Amino acid sequence: MQRHELAVSKLVAGREKDLDFLIEMVRNHLLDEDTILQRIPMLPATGTTTADLRERWNRIVNKARKTP
Repeated sequence: MQRHELAVSKLVAGREKDLDFLIEMVRNHLLDEDTILQRIPMLPATGTTTADLRERWNRIVNKARKTP
């Protein structure tokens, strides 16, 4: 599994430990933000909408940029 697919699966899971992991990945420049946004609509239907996942991703990116 590639890191972007792993990141999207953690984004969908949405557990606090997964979100913290994603924040660290963003902070350490291990993910391309556009690639994540491209992968989100490719997901099969789940209980979480594409818009919700995009919002969750934006919160992760913003938090990663604010935290040293």
